[in-house]
Amino acid sequence: MNPTFANPGVADMLRHVAGKAVSLLYETNDAFWFERNLYYPVAAVRPAIDVDIDMDAGEKTISWIKTSGERWMFNANESRTAGKARHYFPSVAYKGDLIGYAKVATQRVYIHDYRREIALPERTAFIYDTYVSPRFRGRKVARYLISKIMLRLRGDGFDVVGCHIPPWNSSSINAYTGAGFKCVRYARYRRIAAIGWIEERKLQ
Repeated sequence: MNPTFANPGVADMLRHVAGKAVSLLYETNDAFWFERNLYYPVAAVRPAIDVDIDMDAGEKTISWIKTSGERWMFNANESRTAGKARHYFPSVAYKGDLIGYAKVATQRVYIHDYRREIALPERTAFIYDTYVSPRFRGRKVARYLISKIMLRLRGDGFDVVGCHIPPWNSSSINAYTGAGFKCVRYARYRRIAAIGWIEERKLQ
């Protein structure tokens, strides 16, 4: 056996490089798309801990994402699109410390999984990220945040709110379906070299 490949560190590095090379040529991901009519009643949600939702946190939320969150939370393309439209960045705080947030688009949204910006229908909003710190999950904090977002959007004149969730994210699927969201379609993104496209299938 070649001693280079017998070294676990070198083998891991080669696998990583090979994976990167493949990802440059081919990429794919999929998601379920959900919608919720905001005219339907929004059920009251009581989280298991006392949290504060600030729908107008804006820059406070963005600053926390940039400095305290994980690298994947901030995306420059999302930020550029948000700067062109009115996006909401509500925060969730527990005892004064931020423990979660959401990103809610209007007019246009950049979908990182699809590497593109998408125009939203009139009076339609789109939740493109929801996050609750792992130690506070399982306490209905996300459901509570979603309910507050829906009430605010309805008060601001929106009719529909949507989101997209990958099939593996069962906790988010449960949170959104529990809040009355209906799965309306399945979409798969594929990219070969520089050419990308979306395959969609309606589910309702």
